[in-house]
Amino acid sequence: MKVCILIPGFIKSYEHLEYLRRQFKKIRAKQIYVFGHIFNFMIEPHIHKEKIEYNNQNFLNQQKLGIFDLYEFVSDYKTLDKFGYDNRIFSQWYNIQKSFDLYLKYSKEYNIKCDIFVRLRSDLQIDFEKLDVFIWKSYLEQKIILFDANKKRYSYNDELFIGNFSHFQKIITLSDKIYEYYELPFIKKKILQPSKFIHKNRFRGESEILFQTHIKENININDIIIEKDAFFSLKRL
Repeated sequence: MKVCILIPGFIKSYEHLEYLRRQFKKIRAKQIYVFGHIFNFMIEPHIHKEKIEYNNQNFLNQQKLGIFDLYEFVSDYKTLDKFGYDNRIFSQWYNIQKSFDLYLKYSKEYNIKCDIFVRLRSDLQIDFEKLDVFIWKSYLEQKIILFDANKKRYSYNDELFIGNFSHFQKIITLSDKIYEYYELPFIKKKILQPSKFIHKNRFRGESEILFQTHIKENININDIIIEKDAFFSLKRL
């Protein structure tokens, strides 16, 4: 089995990248490939998402990005979309899509084919022995594995999920359809509800709810396994 790991978005610690690289050895795979459409600067692990400075000059040391088989930097990022809302949610899913595109490019050039794909945030602390079990479960049952995010009051965690090529091809189209989902009546209602907690986002839990909506629209319920095992968390320090 060959595994593709997608690590898009922000890099917050070279040390944590090295931790992930070492822990990948616990995954029982013939080969692991890593791809990422990432920002070209580093942010501190504890920084709140509303406090991110996109003109950050703390540029990444490319010599310390050896975890990646192929990466590209985000270009022309705009902090607000054409409607004046924060662009981070679109960017998050667009970067996942672009990371998958990097796999497709690498796959064609080097004639490789991965069996299982993992979306992974760069700042997750993970029990990799459990991750290995879930990767094999997804592979053997040919189902997408999603993780319950009820601790966040939403259904699916958007920080980590696992599936085969077919499932990921469907998932990575979320950024293409995001503005269609904003027009859905139940989402429009959420957008119109005022909240002092969401900065310039449209509503609280925006990414997770869009993810849940996209899964419902594109993945057969019989092809989904929902796990409640909380074996990963964000590393803030």
